[in-house]
Amino acid sequence: MKNFFLFVIIFILFLNRNVESSIFPIVNNGVFDQYSSATSFVYSNKSSVPHTSPGNGKPYAGMNGIITINSEAFIPQSDGNGSKGGNIYLNEPYINFLLYRMNEVGYIGDTSGTVCCTLELSKSKQCEYGTVFIQNSTYTSDDTNKNYTLIFNHKANTSGGGGGGENVDGSHVYGITIVPKQQSFPIDISIPIDQTGLYSLIVTTCKPASTDIESPFIVNADLIFMNPYGYLTGDKYPFLYFNLILSAFYVGLFIMWAILFFKFKDTALRIQYWISLVILLGFLESLTNYFTLSTINKTGHFSNAGVFFVTLFGTLKSGFARSLVVLVSLGYGVIVPRLPKPTTIKLSAITVIYLLIKGAQNYVYNSPTQTNGTQISFIYLTLPVSVLDTVFYWWILTSLTEIMNSLQTKNQTAKLLMFRSFIWVLLGSAVCSFIILMAEIIVTWATSYEYSAQTSWVVEVSWGVSYFVVLVSICWIWKPNANNQKFAYSELADQDDDIRLESIDGLNHRGHKSNNNNTSGTRHDIIDSENTIESIDGQANTFTIQDEYEDQDLHDEKVEIADMFKNL
Repeated sequence: MKNFFLFVIIFILFLNRNVESSIFPIVNNGVFDQYSSATSFVYSNKSSVPHTSPGNGKPYAGMNGIITINSEAFIPQSDGNGSKGGNIYLNEPYINFLLYRMNEVGYIGDTSGTVCCTLELSKSKQCEYGTVFIQNSTYTSDDTNKNYTLIFNHKANTSGGGGGGENVDGSHVYGITIVPKQQSFPIDISIPIDQTGLYSLIVTTCKPASTDIESPFIVNADLIFMNPYGYLTGDKYPFLYFNLILSAFYVGLFIMWAILFFKFKDTALRIQYWISLVILLGFLESLTNYFTLSTINKTGHFSNAGVFFVTLFGTLKSGFARSLVVLVSLGYGVIVPRLPKPTTIKLSAITVIYLLIKGAQNYVYNSPTQTNGTQISFIYLTLPVSVLDTVFYWWILTSLTEIMNSLQTKNQTAKLLMFRSFIWVLLGSAVCSFIILMAEIIVTWATSYEYSAQTSWVVEVSWGVSYFVVLVSICWIWKPNANNQKFAYSELADQDDDIRLESIDGLNHRGHKSNNNNTSGTRHDIIDSENTIESIDGQANTFTIQDEYEDQDLHDEKVEIADMFKNL
């Protein structure tokens, strides 16, 4: 029962566990009560972030594209002489553009929840018919463009605002109504942003066409958010530098590991090859993330190649990192020379399933166009990923427990210290993960949505740092050195005169200490026997050593190896 509750706790922790562009392509078909939207965190021009190209210190939100009115829906009014172009405000349909700061959404619409100004509201002079209803806003218009007339409604800033303050008086809610003069025309509008915050853009219609047609107009455009430094959304901007710094740390770790690995490559353990692979994948993931984010910041678009490689390297790193920790916990290369076939099949199957599901989840997460469908898919994929994470950690904990008990029983002090250090690393990681998780929950539930978005990068960075620290700790504990063979699944007796040595190829030698007075270089006896090494799963592998050596030189070489291990 105790083990069951531990499994449930681990599962809940993993269950609780999204790179974005700032140019959002939209296609709006002009159906009433439907809208296209985009959201991004934007820094003001007074913030401390870099003011570099292409933003050049001038943040804004806007729309750029083409609007095409259906010929059946476009009804320009005629003047008294029968010519077109009379009262332009009677034209239809209207295209409405709304920009608002998320924590000021309460200033949009009336108490009944109506977003658009209806005929009834316009008669009471609360707003103008066909525009977005912004409480206590003033109206202005611009009729200078030959293609359309713009109607602005905006609540003036009455408290000074600006910069990075917390002004929430509704002054950061902007409505723009586009009244068409032509059937098809380009549109390019932008609104400067003077206060740091989470902003949302909406395109809809508050005055639909009078004719009953399926698509009264088509808006084929981009919703654009520009930060002082470029297109990258503000809550993702810290990751640009974090991935660059992390890549540098991976390079340093890989160089130091490579130096030791090639220095002692003749005695390298199999687990050290896995560690090398995980280091390489970590470097490739962080470097790919950096270049992808850098491209987004410069162009505003997330390329398909960026989605593919970010997803590929992130998924491979996650999958192989978990397999690495499982292999370490099973004592691969240190306690057992190779895993039993059933264990190998089980680990391979779980890893492949994890890679497939995690890959799908990462692709949905990294998708540049987030829809309700992709968000729902991400949630559904989180459940099996959480289950597999729980299986991995459960396997690691139970395997380490069995290994520690076995080493303690056999008085294998050196290996016991090694695995005890590894357990402390995992416990430290678990504590840090719990603290990060609690901080994430508190920030999400106890603070505003805007503050949560602004600080979410801290949580994400903490997960990355925690992973890197665990990897560095594994590298330190299992670092290549001259004594690698000492830990090559051999039993080390601290007080026994006879030292049993099990070589890398599975041969079992027993070297007897020679007499100190013997100076003639007498050969040691090689005692051939069958040795059974029990694996973590309780299975056994038998290694048989034959008496006969057809090659005398090979026999001499094995004697020298026995002498070397005897003197360790």
